[in-house]
Amino acid sequence: MNENELYICHACIDDEYLSNKIQQVGVRNNCTYCKTDNSAIALSKLSKRVEKIFEEYFDRTSSEPDSLEYMAIKHGTYDWERSGDPVNHHIQEIVGIDDRIADDIQSLLDEQLSPDEQAMGEEEPFGNEAYYKERNTDGYQGLWKNFVADLKTRSRFFSQSAQETLAEIFNKLPSLQTRDGNHVVSKITPTDQDRFLYRARLAFSQNEVDTILSNPEAELGAPPYEKAKSGRMNPVGISVFYGARDEETCVSELRPPVGSFVIVAKFEFIRAVNLLDIDKLIDLEVRGSYFDPGFRSQLDQAAFLQNFNNLISHPVMPDDEDLGYLPTQAVSEFLSEMIDPHIDGIIYHSTQNGKTGRNIALFHHAAGVEASSSPHGTKIRVVRTYGNPDDPYDEIYLEEVLPEKGAADGPNKQTNKQTNKQTNKQTNKQTTPFFSLKISLKKLGIATNKYPPCGLIDPQFNCIQSNRLHTLAQPKI
Repeated sequence: MNENELYICHACIDDEYLSNKIQQVGVRNNCTYCKTDNSAIALSKLSKRVEKIFEEYFDRTSSEPDSLEYMAIKHGTYDWERSGDPVNHHIQEIVGIDDRIADDIQSLLDEQLSPDEQAMGEEEPFGNEAYYKERNTDGYQGLWKNFVADLKTRSRFFSQSAQETLAEIFNKLPSLQTRDGNHVVSKITPTDQDRFLYRARLAFSQNEVDTILSNPEAELGAPPYEKAKSGRMNPVGISVFYGARDEETCVSELRPPVGSFVIVAKFEFIRAVNLLDIDKLIDLEVRGSYFDPGFRSQLDQAAFLQNFNNLISHPVMPDDEDLGYLPTQAVSEFLSEMIDPHIDGIIYHSTQNGKTGRNIALFHHAAGVEASSSPHGTKIRVVRTYGNPDDPYDEIYLEEVLPEKGAADGPNKQTNKQTNKQTNKQTNKQTTPFFSLKISLKKLGIATNKYPPCGLIDPQFNCIQSNRLHTLAQPKI
Protein backbone atom coordinates (compact mmCIF):
# COMPACT_ATOMS: atom_id res chain seq x y z
CA MET A 1 0.00 0.00 0.00
CA ASN A 2 1.33 3.44 -0.99
CA GLU A 3 1.65 5.55 2.15
CA ASN A 4 1.03 8.71 0.12
CA GLU A 5 -2.14 7.34 -1.46
CA LEU A 6 -5.29 9.37 -0.82
CA TYR A 7 -8.52 7.55 0.07
CA ILE A 8 -12.13 8.64 -0.04
CA CYS A 9 -14.93 6.83 1.75
CA HIS A 10 -18.51 6.29 0.57
CA ALA A 11 -19.85 8.80 3.11
CA CYS A 12 -17.96 11.67 1.46
CA ILE A 13 -19.67 11.05 -1.91
CA ASP A 14 -23.16 12.32 -2.70
CA ASP A 15 -23.60 10.29 -5.89
CA GLU A 16 -25.88 7.54 -4.57
CA TYR A 17 -24.89 4.88 -7.11
CA LEU A 18 -21.14 5.37 -6.58
CA SER A 19 -21.47 5.65 -2.81
CA ASN A 20 -23.38 2.36 -2.62
CA LYS A 21 -20.86 0.69 -4.90
CA ILE A 22 -17.93 1.75 -2.72
CA GLN A 23 -19.81 0.62 0.36
CA GLN A 24 -20.24 -2.83 -1.22
CA VAL A 25 -16.81 -3.44 -2.79
CA GLY A 26 -14.51 -0.87 -1.17
CA VAL A 27 -11.76 -1.71 1.30
CA ARG A 28 -11.71 -0.67 4.94
CA ASN A 29 -9.41 2.32 5.28
CA ASN A 30 -8.97 5.66 6.91
CA CYS A 31 -10.66 8.35 4.80
CA THR A 32 -8.30 11.19 3.92
CA TYR A 33 -11.13 13.74 4.11
CA CYS A 34 -13.48 12.85 6.99
CA LYS A 35 -10.80 10.95 8.98
CA THR A 36 -13.10 8.00 9.72
CA ASP A 37 -12.38 4.32 9.28
CA ASN A 38 -14.82 3.34 6.58
CA SER A 39 -15.33 1.51 3.29
CA ALA A 40 -13.18 3.52 0.89
CA ILE A 41 -11.52 3.65 -2.53
CA ALA A 42 -8.15 5.01 -3.61
CA LEU A 43 -8.55 8.48 -5.11
CA SER A 44 -6.22 7.53 -7.97
CA LYS A 45 -8.58 4.71 -8.95
CA LEU A 46 -11.58 7.04 -8.77
CA SER A 47 -9.77 9.64 -10.91
CA LYS A 48 -9.30 7.08 -13.70
CA ARG A 49 -13.05 6.38 -13.73
CA VAL A 50 -13.72 10.13 -13.82
CA GLU A 51 -11.36 10.42 -16.80
CA LYS A 52 -13.36 7.78 -18.70
CA ILE A 53 -16.56 9.66 -17.94
CA PHE A 54 -15.07 12.84 -19.44
CA GLU A 55 -14.12 10.86 -22.54
CA GLU A 56 -17.60 9.34 -22.92
CA TYR A 57 -19.90 12.20 -21.93
CA PHE A 58 -18.08 15.54 -22.36
CA ASP A 59 -16.36 17.64 -25.02
CA ARG A 60 -13.70 20.28 -24.43
CA THR A 61 -14.87 23.60 -25.81
CA SER A 62 -12.80 25.83 -28.07
CA SER A 63 -10.59 28.38 -26.34
CA GLU A 64 -11.03 30.84 -29.24
CA PRO A 65 -13.95 32.14 -31.29
CA ASP A 66 -14.63 30.54 -34.66
CA SER A 67 -14.45 32.52 -37.92
CA LEU A 68 -18.06 33.72 -37.83
CA GLU A 69 -17.74 34.75 -34.19
CA TYR A 70 -14.53 36.65 -35.02
CA MET A 71 -16.38 38.61 -37.70
CA ALA A 72 -19.21 39.43 -35.30
CA ILE A 73 -16.70 40.57 -32.67
CA LYS A 74 -14.87 42.68 -35.24
CA HIS A 75 -18.07 44.50 -36.17
CA GLY A 76 -18.96 45.03 -32.52
CA THR A 77 -22.14 42.96 -32.65
CA TYR A 78 -21.05 40.06 -30.45
CA ASP A 79 -19.46 39.61 -27.03
CA TRP A 80 -17.72 36.25 -27.09
CA GLU A 81 -17.55 34.07 -24.02
CA ARG A 82 -16.20 30.55 -23.91
CA SER A 83 -18.94 27.96 -23.51
CA GLY A 84 -18.94 25.22 -20.90
CA ASP A 85 -17.66 25.04 -17.33
CA PRO A 86 -14.24 24.44 -15.70
CA VAL A 87 -12.98 20.92 -15.01
CA ASN A 88 -13.35 21.31 -11.25
CA HIS A 89 -17.02 22.20 -11.60
CA HIS A 90 -17.76 19.07 -13.64
CA ILE A 91 -15.85 16.81 -11.24
CA GLN A 92 -17.93 18.11 -8.34
CA GLU A 93 -21.15 17.47 -10.29
CA ILE A 94 -20.11 14.03 -11.57
CA VAL A 95 -18.96 12.56 -8.25
CA GLY A 96 -20.98 14.63 -5.79
CA ILE A 97 -18.06 16.01 -3.76
CA ASP A 98 -16.83 19.36 -2.49
CA ASP A 99 -14.28 21.51 -4.31
CA ARG A 100 -11.37 20.42 -2.08
CA ILE A 101 -11.72 16.75 -3.11
CA ALA A 102 -12.38 17.81 -6.71
CA ASP A 103 -9.09 19.75 -6.68
CA ASP A 104 -7.20 16.58 -5.68
CA ILE A 105 -8.87 14.53 -8.45
CA GLN A 106 -8.12 17.26 -11.00
CA SER A 107 -4.46 17.27 -9.93
CA LEU A 108 -4.25 13.50 -10.37
CA LEU A 109 -5.82 13.78 -13.86
CA ASP A 110 -3.37 16.52 -14.80
CA GLU A 111 -0.39 14.48 -13.55
CA GLN A 112 -1.35 11.58 -15.83
CA LEU A 113 -0.31 13.56 -18.92
CA SER A 114 2.95 12.49 -20.50
CA PRO A 115 5.93 14.91 -20.47
CA ASP A 116 5.53 15.34 -24.25
CA GLU A 117 1.88 16.37 -23.87
CA GLN A 118 2.79 18.84 -21.14
CA ALA A 119 5.65 20.32 -23.20
CA MET A 120 3.57 21.02 -26.31
CA GLY A 121 2.48 24.38 -24.96
CA GLU A 122 -1.17 23.74 -25.68
CA GLU A 123 -3.99 23.98 -23.18
CA GLU A 124 -3.83 21.06 -20.79
CA PRO A 125 -6.98 18.87 -21.00
CA PHE A 126 -7.48 18.93 -17.24
CA GLY A 127 -5.83 22.25 -16.44
CA ASN A 128 -7.56 25.18 -14.80
CA GLU A 129 -8.02 26.92 -18.16
CA ALA A 130 -9.89 23.99 -19.80
CA TYR A 131 -13.67 24.16 -20.16
CA TYR A 132 -16.01 21.27 -20.95
CA LYS A 133 -19.69 20.84 -21.83
CA GLU A 134 -21.82 17.73 -21.93
CA ARG A 135 -21.81 16.04 -25.33
CA ASN A 136 -25.08 15.93 -27.24
CA THR A 137 -26.41 12.42 -27.67
CA ASP A 138 -28.09 11.11 -30.80
CA GLY A 139 -31.07 10.24 -28.62
CA TYR A 140 -31.99 6.86 -30.07
CA GLN A 141 -32.01 8.33 -33.58
CA GLY A 142 -30.35 5.25 -35.02
CA LEU A 143 -32.78 3.01 -33.15
CA TRP A 144 -35.74 5.09 -34.37
CA LYS A 145 -34.56 5.02 -38.00
CA ASN A 146 -34.31 1.24 -37.89
CA PHE A 147 -37.78 1.06 -36.32
CA VAL A 148 -39.28 3.24 -39.07
CA ALA A 149 -37.57 1.25 -41.83
CA ASP A 150 -38.67 -2.04 -40.28
CA LEU A 151 -42.26 -0.84 -40.00
CA LYS A 152 -42.44 0.52 -43.55
CA THR A 153 -40.55 -2.12 -45.49
CA ARG A 154 -40.18 -5.34 -43.53
CA SER A 155 -42.72 -6.32 -40.87
CA ARG A 156 -45.75 -4.23 -40.03
CA PHE A 157 -48.04 -6.24 -37.77
CA PHE A 158 -45.89 -8.80 -35.96
CA SER A 159 -42.50 -7.11 -35.61
CA GLN A 160 -40.77 -8.21 -32.43
CA SER A 161 -37.94 -5.72 -32.95
CA ALA A 162 -40.42 -2.83 -33.39
CA GLN A 163 -42.16 -3.72 -30.13
CA GLU A 164 -38.84 -3.98 -28.30
CA THR A 165 -37.79 -0.56 -29.63
CA LEU A 166 -41.01 1.10 -28.46
CA ALA A 167 -40.73 -0.61 -25.07
CA GLU A 168 -37.18 0.64 -24.59
CA ILE A 169 -38.14 4.22 -25.46
CA PHE A 170 -41.57 4.58 -23.83
CA ASN A 171 -42.02 2.03 -21.03
CA LYS A 172 -40.85 4.40 -18.29
CA LEU A 173 -43.05 7.32 -19.38
CA PRO A 174 -45.43 7.24 -16.37
CA SER A 175 -42.50 7.68 -13.95
CA LEU A 176 -40.72 10.51 -15.81
CA GLN A 177 -40.78 14.05 -14.40
CA THR A 178 -39.80 17.53 -15.48
CA ARG A 179 -37.12 19.55 -13.69
CA ASP A 180 -39.77 21.24 -11.58
CA GLY A 181 -41.22 17.90 -10.45
CA ASN A 182 -44.29 17.59 -12.73
CA HIS A 183 -45.07 14.19 -14.18
CA VAL A 184 -45.18 14.07 -17.98
CA VAL A 185 -48.24 11.80 -17.72
CA SER A 186 -50.96 13.52 -15.72
CA LYS A 187 -54.31 12.22 -14.52
CA ILE A 188 -57.45 14.30 -15.07
CA THR A 189 -60.52 13.38 -13.05
CA PRO A 190 -64.18 14.44 -13.42
CA THR A 191 -63.74 16.92 -10.53
CA ASP A 192 -60.63 18.71 -11.86
CA GLN A 193 -60.77 22.23 -13.29
CA ASP A 194 -59.11 20.85 -16.46
CA ARG A 195 -61.90 18.35 -17.09
CA PHE A 196 -63.28 20.28 -20.09
CA LEU A 197 -62.24 20.06 -23.73
CA TYR A 198 -63.70 21.26 -27.01
CA ARG A 199 -64.35 19.89 -30.45
CA ALA A 200 -65.86 21.75 -33.42
CA ARG A 201 -67.50 21.11 -36.77
CA LEU A 202 -67.75 23.35 -39.81
CA ALA A 203 -71.04 23.90 -41.60
CA PHE A 204 -71.72 25.91 -44.75
CA SER A 205 -75.50 26.08 -44.70
CA GLN A 206 -78.44 26.16 -42.33
CA ASN A 207 -79.29 22.60 -43.33
CA GLU A 208 -75.83 21.39 -42.31
CA VAL A 209 -76.15 23.19 -38.99
CA ASP A 210 -79.53 21.55 -38.39
CA THR A 211 -78.18 18.11 -39.26
CA ILE A 212 -75.30 18.44 -36.80
CA LEU A 213 -77.37 19.93 -33.98
CA SER A 214 -80.15 17.39 -34.32
CA ASN A 215 -77.77 14.51 -33.52
CA PRO A 216 -74.94 16.08 -31.49
CA GLU A 217 -73.45 12.99 -29.84
CA ALA A 218 -72.87 11.33 -33.22
CA GLU A 219 -72.06 14.45 -35.25
CA LEU A 220 -69.75 16.18 -32.77
CA GLY A 221 -68.06 13.19 -31.16
CA ALA A 222 -65.32 11.04 -32.67
CA PRO A 223 -66.31 9.65 -36.09
CA PRO A 224 -67.58 6.07 -36.43
CA TYR A 225 -65.09 3.52 -37.74
CA GLU A 226 -66.39 3.59 -41.32
CA LYS A 227 -65.70 7.35 -41.49
CA ALA A 228 -62.40 7.36 -39.57
CA LYS A 229 -59.71 8.46 -42.02
CA SER A 230 -56.03 7.74 -41.57
CA GLY A 231 -54.36 10.37 -39.38
CA ARG A 232 -51.16 11.03 -37.51
CA MET A 233 -52.43 9.18 -34.43
CA ASN A 234 -54.71 6.58 -36.01
CA PRO A 235 -54.86 4.24 -39.02
CA VAL A 236 -57.94 4.19 -41.21
CA GLY A 237 -60.93 2.61 -39.48
CA ILE A 238 -59.78 3.34 -35.92
CA SER A 239 -61.55 6.36 -34.45
CA VAL A 240 -59.60 8.92 -32.42
CA PHE A 241 -61.03 12.02 -30.74
CA TYR A 242 -59.19 15.20 -31.78
CA GLY A 243 -60.04 18.24 -29.67
CA ALA A 244 -58.60 21.27 -27.86
CA ARG A 245 -58.33 22.60 -24.32
CA ASP A 246 -60.06 25.90 -25.14
CA GLU A 247 -62.67 27.16 -27.56
CA GLU A 248 -60.41 29.60 -29.40
CA THR A 249 -57.82 26.94 -30.23
CA CYS A 250 -60.57 24.55 -31.29
CA VAL A 251 -61.90 27.05 -33.83
CA SER A 252 -58.39 28.06 -34.99
CA GLU A 253 -57.59 24.46 -35.88
CA LEU A 254 -60.55 24.42 -38.29
CA ARG A 255 -59.43 27.63 -40.08
CA PRO A 256 -63.06 28.43 -41.00
CA PRO A 257 -63.70 30.69 -44.02
CA VAL A 258 -65.70 33.88 -43.68
CA GLY A 259 -69.44 33.20 -43.75
CA SER A 260 -69.19 29.65 -42.47
CA PHE A 261 -70.71 28.28 -39.27
CA VAL A 262 -68.76 26.68 -36.46
CA ILE A 263 -70.58 24.43 -34.02
CA VAL A 264 -68.50 24.05 -30.88
CA ALA A 265 -69.04 21.16 -28.50
CA LYS A 266 -67.87 21.40 -24.91
CA PHE A 267 -67.06 17.98 -23.49
CA GLU A 268 -66.61 17.11 -19.86
CA PHE A 269 -64.71 14.07 -18.64
CA ILE A 270 -66.87 11.69 -16.66
CA ARG A 271 -64.03 9.22 -16.07
CA ALA A 272 -60.40 9.69 -15.05
CA VAL A 273 -57.92 9.75 -17.93
CA ASN A 274 -54.11 9.58 -18.18
CA LEU A 275 -52.75 12.10 -20.68
CA LEU A 276 -49.17 12.39 -21.95
CA ASP A 277 -48.16 16.06 -22.22
CA ILE A 278 -45.72 16.23 -25.12
CA ASP A 279 -44.53 19.75 -24.23
CA LYS A 280 -43.37 18.57 -20.80
CA LEU A 281 -40.96 16.14 -22.46
CA ILE A 282 -38.82 19.12 -23.51
CA ASP A 283 -37.99 19.80 -19.86
CA LEU A 284 -37.30 16.23 -18.73
CA GLU A 285 -35.16 15.71 -15.68
CA VAL A 286 -32.63 12.89 -15.99
CA ARG A 287 -31.85 11.36 -12.61
CA GLY A 288 -28.96 8.96 -12.54
CA SER A 289 -25.25 8.46 -12.15
CA TYR A 290 -22.48 8.73 -14.71
CA PHE A 291 -20.98 5.71 -12.97
CA ASP A 292 -24.06 3.60 -13.78
CA PRO A 293 -23.61 1.62 -17.04
CA GLY A 294 -27.31 2.19 -17.77
CA PHE A 295 -27.05 5.99 -17.57
CA ARG A 296 -26.21 6.33 -21.26
CA SER A 297 -29.54 4.72 -22.12
CA GLN A 298 -31.35 7.19 -19.84
CA LEU A 299 -29.71 10.15 -21.56
CA ASP A 300 -30.51 8.71 -24.99
CA GLN A 301 -34.14 8.22 -23.98
CA ALA A 302 -34.42 11.76 -22.63
CA ALA A 303 -32.83 13.26 -25.74
CA PHE A 304 -35.20 11.33 -27.99
CA LEU A 305 -38.31 12.24 -25.99
CA GLN A 306 -37.28 15.91 -25.90
CA ASN A 307 -37.35 15.83 -29.70
CA PHE A 308 -40.47 13.66 -29.93
CA ASN A 309 -42.77 16.63 -30.50
CA ASN A 310 -40.86 17.44 -33.69
CA LEU A 311 -41.16 13.84 -34.85
CA ILE A 312 -44.93 13.61 -34.42
CA SER A 313 -45.50 17.03 -36.02
CA HIS A 314 -43.12 16.46 -38.92
CA PRO A 315 -44.92 17.34 -42.20
CA VAL A 316 -46.05 14.36 -44.26
CA MET A 317 -46.79 14.85 -47.93
CA PRO A 318 -50.29 13.78 -49.09
CA ASP A 319 -48.85 11.13 -51.42
CA ASP A 320 -46.85 9.65 -48.55
CA GLU A 321 -49.51 9.61 -45.83
CA ASP A 322 -50.08 5.84 -45.94
CA LEU A 323 -46.45 5.16 -45.02
CA GLY A 324 -45.55 8.49 -43.42
CA TYR A 325 -48.08 8.14 -40.60
CA LEU A 326 -47.14 4.54 -39.77
CA PRO A 327 -44.51 5.34 -37.08
CA THR A 328 -46.72 7.73 -35.06
CA GLN A 329 -49.72 5.43 -35.49
CA ALA A 330 -47.67 2.56 -34.05
CA VAL A 331 -46.50 4.74 -31.14
CA SER A 332 -50.09 5.79 -30.36
CA GLU A 333 -51.29 2.19 -30.32
CA PHE A 334 -48.36 1.15 -28.13
CA LEU A 335 -49.07 3.95 -25.64
CA SER A 336 -52.77 3.08 -25.47
CA GLU A 337 -52.35 -0.70 -25.20
CA MET A 338 -48.93 -1.60 -23.79
CA ILE A 339 -48.04 1.03 -21.17
CA ASP A 340 -48.85 0.34 -17.53
CA PRO A 341 -50.74 2.31 -16.38
CA HIS A 342 -52.30 2.81 -19.79
CA ILE A 343 -52.26 6.20 -21.51
CA ASP A 344 -55.58 7.51 -22.82
CA GLY A 345 -54.36 10.34 -25.00
CA ILE A 346 -51.78 12.99 -25.85
CA ILE A 347 -51.71 16.74 -25.19
CA TYR A 348 -49.67 18.80 -27.69
CA HIS A 349 -49.38 22.44 -28.70
CA SER A 350 -51.38 23.98 -31.52
CA THR A 351 -49.53 25.30 -34.55
CA GLN A 352 -52.65 27.25 -35.58
CA ASN A 353 -52.89 29.29 -32.40
CA GLY A 354 -49.34 30.57 -32.02
CA LYS A 355 -48.31 27.45 -30.10
CA THR A 356 -50.10 28.85 -27.05
CA GLY A 357 -53.18 26.68 -27.46
CA ARG A 358 -53.23 23.02 -26.52
CA ASN A 359 -54.70 20.18 -28.56
CA ILE A 360 -55.73 16.75 -27.30
CA ALA A 361 -55.86 13.46 -29.16
CA LEU A 362 -57.75 10.77 -27.25
CA PHE A 363 -57.18 7.18 -28.29
CA HIS A 364 -60.08 5.04 -29.49
CA HIS A 365 -60.81 3.38 -26.14
CA ALA A 366 -61.24 6.80 -24.47
CA ALA A 367 -63.28 8.55 -27.19
CA GLY A 368 -66.80 7.44 -26.23
CA VAL A 369 -69.50 10.05 -25.62
CA GLU A 370 -72.10 9.50 -22.91
CA ALA A 371 -75.43 8.53 -24.44
CA SER A 372 -78.58 10.53 -23.83
CA SER A 373 -80.90 9.36 -21.09
CA SER A 374 -83.94 10.58 -23.04
CA PRO A 375 -86.51 7.97 -24.14
CA HIS A 376 -85.81 6.04 -27.30
CA GLY A 377 -87.13 7.90 -30.30
CA THR A 378 -86.57 11.39 -28.87
CA LYS A 379 -85.63 13.91 -31.56
CA ILE A 380 -83.83 17.24 -31.45
CA ARG A 381 -85.54 20.08 -33.32
CA VAL A 382 -83.70 23.28 -34.27
CA VAL A 383 -85.84 26.41 -33.90
CA ARG A 384 -84.81 29.89 -35.04
CA THR A 385 -86.40 33.21 -34.15
CA TYR A 386 -85.79 36.32 -36.22
CA GLY A 387 -85.81 39.34 -33.96
CA ASN A 388 -83.09 41.36 -35.69
CA PRO A 389 -83.23 41.91 -39.48
CA ASP A 390 -79.44 42.45 -39.56
CA ASP A 391 -78.77 39.08 -37.95
CA PRO A 392 -81.12 36.26 -39.04
CA TYR A 393 -79.48 34.00 -36.43
CA ASP A 394 -80.45 36.22 -33.52
CA GLU A 395 -81.66 33.33 -31.40
CA ILE A 396 -81.41 29.59 -31.86
CA TYR A 397 -83.26 27.07 -29.72
CA LEU A 398 -82.87 23.32 -29.48
CA GLU A 399 -85.98 21.46 -28.43
CA GLU A 400 -86.34 17.86 -27.41
CA VAL A 401 -89.37 16.28 -29.04
CA LEU A 402 -90.37 13.27 -26.98
CA PRO A 403 -92.02 10.30 -28.71
CA GLU A 404 -95.66 9.58 -28.18
CA LYS A 405 -96.28 7.34 -25.20
CA GLY A 406 -97.43 4.42 -27.31
CA ALA A 407 -94.29 4.58 -29.46
CA ALA A 408 -92.03 4.70 -26.45
CA ASP A 409 -93.79 1.84 -24.68
CA GLY A 410 -94.21 -0.43 -27.69
CA PRO A 411 -93.04 -4.04 -27.97
CA ASN A 412 -89.63 -2.94 -29.28
CA LYS A 413 -89.07 -0.58 -26.39
CA GLN A 414 -85.42 0.34 -25.85
CA THR A 415 -83.79 3.25 -24.14
CA ASN A 416 -81.69 5.58 -26.20
CA LYS A 417 -78.74 4.73 -23.99
CA GLN A 418 -79.04 1.03 -24.84
CA THR A 419 -79.30 1.81 -28.55
CA ASN A 420 -76.27 4.07 -28.37
CA LYS A 421 -74.23 1.41 -26.60
CA GLN A 422 -75.10 -1.12 -29.28
CA THR A 423 -74.14 1.37 -32.00
CA ASN A 424 -70.85 2.05 -30.32
CA LYS A 425 -70.15 -1.65 -30.09
CA GLN A 426 -70.90 -2.20 -33.76
CA THR A 427 -69.04 0.83 -35.08
CA ASN A 428 -66.46 2.49 -32.84
CA LYS A 429 -66.20 -0.54 -30.55
CA GLN A 430 -66.50 1.83 -27.57
CA THR A 431 -68.60 0.46 -24.76
CA THR A 432 -67.38 2.82 -22.05
CA PRO A 433 -68.36 6.52 -22.36
CA PHE A 434 -65.78 9.10 -21.29
CA PHE A 435 -67.65 12.38 -21.94
CA SER A 436 -70.81 14.32 -21.43
CA LEU A 437 -71.64 17.01 -23.98
CA LYS A 438 -72.70 20.65 -24.23
CA ILE A 439 -72.86 22.71 -27.45
CA SER A 440 -72.84 26.27 -28.79
CA LEU A 441 -73.05 27.91 -32.20
CA LYS A 442 -70.85 30.56 -33.81
CA LYS A 443 -71.05 32.34 -37.15
CA LEU A 444 -67.93 33.74 -38.77
CA GLY A 445 -68.62 37.41 -39.41
CA ILE A 446 -67.84 39.61 -42.39
CA ALA A 447 -65.63 42.66 -41.79
CA THR A 448 -67.58 45.75 -40.79
CA ASN A 449 -66.91 48.76 -38.63
CA LYS A 450 -68.27 46.76 -35.74
CA TYR A 451 -66.43 43.48 -36.24
CA PRO A 452 -62.80 42.89 -37.30
CA PRO A 453 -62.03 40.87 -40.45
CA CYS A 454 -62.54 37.16 -39.89
CA GLY A 455 -63.48 37.86 -36.28
CA LEU A 456 -65.72 35.45 -34.44
CA ILE A 457 -69.17 36.83 -33.74
CA ASP A 458 -71.07 35.20 -30.92
CA PRO A 459 -74.82 35.45 -31.54
CA GLN A 460 -77.19 34.87 -28.66
CA PHE A 461 -77.49 31.15 -28.33
CA ASN A 462 -80.24 29.72 -26.20
CA CYS A 463 -81.10 26.13 -25.52
CA ILE A 464 -83.97 24.46 -23.75
CA GLN A 465 -82.59 23.26 -20.41
CA SER A 466 -82.75 19.47 -20.44
CA ASN A 467 -80.81 16.42 -19.40
CA ARG A 468 -79.42 16.21 -22.92
CA LEU A 469 -78.06 19.63 -23.92
CA HIS A 470 -77.19 22.84 -22.10
CA THR A 471 -76.03 26.23 -23.27
CA LEU A 472 -72.30 26.78 -23.25
CA ALA A 473 -72.75 30.53 -23.10
CA GLN A 474 -75.19 33.27 -23.95
CA PRO A 475 -72.97 36.19 -24.99
CA LYS A 476 -74.52 39.50 -26.00
CA ILE A 477 -73.71 41.32 -29.23
